[in-house]
Amino acid sequence: MYSKKYPKEEEIKRALAEHFQRRGHTVFRDVNTAKSTQKPICIKDDEQIIIHFFTEPDIILIKKDENDYYPKIIGIEIKGYRKDKIPPFREAFGQAMLYLVNPKIIYSDGRTIYGSIFDEVYICYPYTENYKEEDVRAVEKLTPIGLMAWDDGELNYIIKARPNPYMRNETKDIFMKCINIINKSLYEREMLERFLGK
Repeated sequence: MYSKKYPKEEEIKRALAEHFQRRGHTVFRDVNTAKSTQKPICIKDDEQIIIHFFTEPDIILIKKDENDYYPKIIGIEIKGYRKDKIPPFREAFGQAMLYLVNPKIIYSDGRTIYGSIFDEVYICYPYTENYKEEDVRAVEKLTPIGLMAWDDGELNYIIKARPNPYMRNETKDIFMKCINIINKSLYEREMLERFLGK
């Protein structure tokens, strides 16, 4: 359950992930960067690869259509209450802008591939009323980013995201081939955090 009045980021993140999973989609939460360890997190065609995110995606949503070769991948930056205050929109907006170019792929021989895995990017706040009208207008006019709100358990779209012009199918292909390793890494981290009582 999430706090009705002042839902925190983790509560919204968990509820939103469950919302999409119930609809048959694949969801990753808190996919952290490999920068801290610089260890390869994927092996592709006998090459070691690091998938480096410039900012940690709160949710990576994968919608697979059987008629599509490439699934639709959506990145969602989530903001919740900190005590009784909501983070400023510029914080969420700055991080969401990085989703548009996330991640970079680093090969063991030094080659680097840039280009986003995200077809669409969203910002999610607890309530529709958390958005200021001028921010909504600016985002809609100047960016492809969408806005959503988790209004007491009902997902509302304030602005539908437009296609990300920086998405690259090659990057998506590498990411999709690395999903099992990424999923195993996230599961192991979750189990460790439960053991440590975090």
